[in-house]
Amino acid sequence: MSVMRMRFWGAHFVMCSFMLCAYADSLTEQNTSRALKAEEMLDEVDYLISTNSSISEIRGIVKPSKQAILSSEIKAPITKIHFSVGEKFKKGDILIEFDHSVYQAQYDAQSAISASQELIYENQVELLKLDGITQTELLLSKLKSKELEALLQKDKFLLNQCIIKAPYDGVVIEKFVNEHELVTLDKQLIQIAASHNPKLELIIPSDWVSSLKPGKQFKFVIDETKRMYFVKVLRTSGIIDAVSKTIKVICKFDEPDEYLVSGMTGTADFTQD
Repeated sequence: MSVMRMRFWGAHFVMCSFMLCAYADSLTEQNTSRALKAEEMLDEVDYLISTNSSISEIRGIVKPSKQAILSSEIKAPITKIHFSVGEKFKKGDILIEFDHSVYQAQYDAQSAISASQELIYENQVELLKLDGITQTELLLSKLKSKELEALLQKDKFLLNQCIIKAPYDGVVIEKFVNEHELVTLDKQLIQIAASHNPKLELIIPSDWVSSLKPGKQFKFVIDETKRMYFVKVLRTSGIIDAVSKTIKVICKFDEPDEYLVSGMTGTADFTQD
């Protein structure tokens, strides 16, 4: 009986091994086929890049001319955020306000101390004329006045940071805080981007550099709106990617309008009419 079981399990083992080998061969064939297809696609891309003289269209993306993440330079609670995400603002508009009571008190106190020292210094000037103090004592008093004035300027700077104003016309891209939150030094507050004069960035084959010089004009069609714009080359990024053999090109729109929004994509057409 034990011999029959051994034969049964032996045959079963051989059959399973055969099935596993067949399955492995099938997977190998599939992977080989996929690898060949991927290699063919890469060869096609390499061919397009190597023969780029026949390519007339390149993809691009619209970028803001300026953008920044504004951070806090003080520790204080936020009392008011004047603009939400997507809302536009003008240069000089107040974006965020902080509770300034503590910084106002510090400034007032330092201002009083500085004024007191100024009176002392003026009095010592008169005492020097009467030989009431030495020249060294007067000099030390003058240096003390300068020290207190510097501290006053520091407190004035911190007080001014309780109001954050827009550095240029733009739009709020993202908000990282809420009203009534207590923020700390260097805390990111909002991200903004300029709403005027957007730029265009393209990635082109590196051997196009000699033909796409500053001032070169071409057409650019936006995917989202289907609107066509004339664009001119401003400059290149100055460095070629050694792996892809490409380089970034920064361009400007000849007549940008309100329909251009950062993040839009499109196609650059370098064909000559």
